[in-house]
Order: sequence, then structure tokens, then C-alpha cells
Amino acid sequence: MVSSALMLKLITRICTDFLNSNKADLKLLEEMGVTPKTKSKEQKPSLKSVAYMIRATVRMRKMQEAWSGNKKLHETLMKKLDGMRRKQGKTPLR
Repeated sequence: MVSSALMLKLITRICTDFLNSNKADLKLLEEMGVTPKTKSKEQKPSLKSVAYMIRATVRMRKMQEAWSGNKKLHETLMKKLDGMRRKQGKTPLR
């Protein structure tokens, strides 16, 4: 099995190789007389996309609150189950 540190080094090396290759390609194109557009115009987000982002954020907050409530309920149920198992002499689940 490959360690995560080794995978990170491999991916970093691949990315740097791609960047170096792209720089060399751009230099070659420039020598040929082709000048690529490097500046791109940044588009402002539309009102529709901003509205979708706000709605998504509100939904995620509501889901997070519901999830935390369910998580608390689950923890209390697991504690009670462990207590019942201890009383019966069985080993707890956790």
C-alpha cells in the first residue's frame, strides 16, 4: 500500500511537470509568432447564482442543526444501551 506522503510527492511532481511543459509550449508558440491571450475577463456572479448560493447556505445550516439534534439523540440512546448492557453483565458496544 502506498503512503499518503508518497502519493502527495508523486502528484506534486506530476503537476510541476505539467506546468513546466505548458510554459515550454507557450514559449515555443511565442517564438512562432502566436501570442496567446493571457488576460481573461472575470465575470461577476449573476443575481440568479447568488440567490442559489444563499438558498443553499440556508439549507445547509438548517440540515446541520437537524443533524446535530439527531446526533445528540443517538449519543443518549447509545449511553442508555451501554448502561442496560452493563446491568445485564454484557460488554458495551463501544
